Amino acid sequence: MNIVLFLLEYIRVVILLLLGHGLLVGLEGWLLSHFSLHIPDNAFLLLFIGNFCILLILYRNLLQFKGWFVTKQTKKLSLRQNLILLCVAVISLSFAFMW
Repeated sequence: MNIVLFLLEYIRVVILLLLGHGLLVGLEGWLLSHFSLHIPDNAFLLLFIGNFCILLILYRNLLQFKGWFVTKQTKKLSLRQNLILLCVAVISLSFAFMW
């Protein structure tokens, strides 16, 4: 039974990452279009890194506790880990838009 719940949670994480990344890229593109800017084609990796950090913070601090596979080892990220991931996200997204 644990294997089935683990696989369901794994599929849920992959779907959340794909949908979340798609929504964030769409939102970023929409915001930039209002300022007559565009997302460069060669900045996809930087966008992915920044969006992945944002989604990782969201998942580890909120969404992992609402899933199917909850164990005793699941815990929130520390404040230091949150700040490091947030800084990486901001730096990579700002470089992606200035590329």
